[in-house]
Amino acid sequence: MCLLASLYAHVNFSSHLSILHVRLDKIGLQKVIDNLIDNAVKYSDAPCEVRVTLEHGILKIIDNGRGMDEMELVGIFDRYYQNDATVSGYGIGLALVKNYCDRHKIKLHVKSIKGKGTTMILDFQGVEL
Repeated sequence: MCLLASLYAHVNFSSHLSILHVRLDKIGLQKVIDNLIDNAVKYSDAPCEVRVTLEHGILKIIDNGRGMDEMELVGIFDRYYQNDATVSGYGIGLALVKNYCDRHKIKLHVKSIKGKGTTMILDFQGVEL
């Protein structure tokens, strides 16, 4: 990660809903969102832009980072998997995100284009309200 990316990251949040009511571990959900935003910044070069959107029970974290090809996407939710050894971390963040989503019936999807960026999608539509 470029040090400048962490210093000059712009995070924008938008929602077309007044509030989303779900029965979840709120602290765990905050950790999930923090982890996804942190990854978006870590794997981006300056200027880093992260957009967080919430529409119709679907949360998207969209970055303009390095992106991944299909081969790189294969193991991203495996514990200790790291896509880039030059980026600090232990490789457990996305494994914890996946575990949390599975436990709470949140559908987790990833869309990524190498050189363009990544979108992490959390679909809360199946979660108990």
